[in-house]
Amino acid sequence: MTKNTLSPPPNGTTTPASLIKPFEVVDRGTGLMCTLDSLTDETTAHARTGHVSHTYPTLTNEGVASPSVAPAVTSALMQDALQVLQHLTMNTINQEELVSLWYDGSGMCANGGVIARSAWQTVYDVIVPLAMRSESLQDLSTLAQSIFTSTSMSQQWPAEDSPTALEEAYKLNGASWAAVGMHCFINGMALSQSRASTQASQTAVKDYDVVRRESFDACLKCINFCERFGHMNELTLCLLLRVSMLVTWCYGDDTYLAWRLTGDVSSMIFALGYHEAQVPSASVPPYLVDYRGNLVAMAYEVDKQLATFTGRPPRLPRRYLTVGLSFNAMQAVQVTGFPSSDDRNVALRYRYGAAVNEIREDALDLCFGGKSSELVAQVEQLMVRASFVWASLPGDIKYTPAVWQQVKPMYAIGILELRINLLYSEFLLGKLVMHHSAKYRDGLVQTSQSVLSLVVSAFNQTTIQELPKHRIDLEWWTVLYAMPCASILVLELFRSIEQPNHPAMCNRSAVIRDLSVLVSCCDWLVEPNNSNYALCKQAQSVFSKSLDRIINHSAPVPVMPAAQTSLATPDPSTTDAANGAGNMLTDDPEWLAWLDTIDLDLDPWLDQPGSGPTLAANSTIFP
Repeated sequence: MTKNTLSPPPNGTTTPASLIKPFEVVDRGTGLMCTLDSLTDETTAHARTGHVSHTYPTLTNEGVASPSVAPAVTSALMQDALQVLQHLTMNTINQEELVSLWYDGSGMCANGGVIARSAWQTVYDVIVPLAMRSESLQDLSTLAQSIFTSTSMSQQWPAEDSPTALEEAYKLNGASWAAVGMHCFINGMALSQSRASTQASQTAVKDYDVVRRESFDACLKCINFCERFGHMNELTLCLLLRVSMLVTWCYGDDTYLAWRLTGDVSSMIFALGYHEAQVPSASVPPYLVDYRGNLVAMAYEVDKQLATFTGRPPRLPRRYLTVGLSFNAMQAVQVTGFPSSDDRNVALRYRYGAAVNEIREDALDLCFGGKSSELVAQVEQLMVRASFVWASLPGDIKYTPAVWQQVKPMYAIGILELRINLLYSEFLLGKLVMHHSAKYRDGLVQTSQSVLSLVVSAFNQTTIQELPKHRIDLEWWTVLYAMPCASILVLELFRSIEQPNHPAMCNRSAVIRDLSVLVSCCDWLVEPNNSNYALCKQAQSVFSKSLDRIINHSAPVPVMPAAQTSLATPDPSTTDAANGAGNMLTDDPEWLAWLDTIDLDLDPWLDQPGSGPTLAANSTIFP
């Protein structure tokens, strides 16, 4: 392939660098990318670069360029567009009530901010009424064509991010398919929650699962339209990021589609150049720079969570992000553009959350990097870093139990998740080294109790009125965090019964209480049509049976070894056989199958504990 280089002047002399226009032609050694200045006419551009007019988006050194010639709206594209518009008119529940749930106060940032909220409002006020009034397919086709026309043009953002200014900008430019997709996403998420989670009328919804998946399919079609027409911007990225969450409700947390869409999020971030440090300009006002940073921070967190729970390497590595997600940058971050202090705090939670997820990324590197002779030292260093990150977080986003009385429940849950996230990174590190020493196993037990206790506290603190808004968060915490940690604690209680001379390294009564709450939550938290229903039912059966065995067995009393001069025999009443316990660690096939499900090794609990100091004594367990 011929490189896009400047041809030398006819006389053989070189052109002085000062005479070359900025960004005139840039060659990075690939022979693919060039960026022309805005004053260069198309004919000259073709003569210089050999490129012809294209009807597809192209990568440039600045981001993604729209097609130089608007693509034709083919019959296949129009057919998909008509299906999306028909979905809006036939399967929309009470959107205003739903938006009040998703965008009330501190929920604004977590769900796309005022930019997404204004996009929904524009579609709700303009597109949906037009679609409802359409009396024929021809009317819908005309509406769809107008949306394609708007999508083929670049989004012009206002100088300020007030809802009024943004809605006026959307209406001036015309609603794009990205805005329509955001409307479909919100509709899909309403259907992803329990029918009891909203008082909105669902009489128009004939089949809960079918319509929810139709919403997801409509979102994918809208994203495809945007990519086809080069409408790639902040709203499109926000939509793609949100849809990567919706898919887990349609097909399950372990669906390949979730993995693929999260990879698409990373690809779009790098394609648009949002991974690089952003500088405000006339076309990119400060609030938009900040919004991009928040989107990258949210995507960085989702990427690490999905990598953790799918057992796959992350696709948005920190080393390529210069947008300011490092911990040092976080200490000076300024987050603006949010209508309330709670919104700003949630934005800070995501930006500082990037520092917490740096620990997760390094933990995953150790998990996926294979065995190393330096593994123990690396784990201990990373635990010290985790303690430093937690200690350095601002007080208003550092979790304490008092936060439930100080802020709205949605905000409290957000900062609680920050703490659980960091503790679970320590849980992963403890699993890596639990075979090396009893102190690491003991530290893993203590971390597990902390995580389970925090998850249960969220159930205890969330009122019946607030519960529907946070059902999604609580379900994911239960499945992704509480169940693995609860399994460790059950192992420890079983071990303490099998080895009565070595008491459990956890608070036995507190663990039993929290496990009881977890069993109860598994019973009502998810419905039969939910993707995690089967897993929760399996966990409920396993933990319920384990609790019965633990409670029915009396609390272990250490057996003092007889003196060497004594000929006394052990008291038969203290033996496992007398108590009917059997070997709790290994004699239940259902329990062993569960350990395989969560990829947990039983061997460290079969060994006798050592006498070395626990991990807590090394100050690497958070108080």
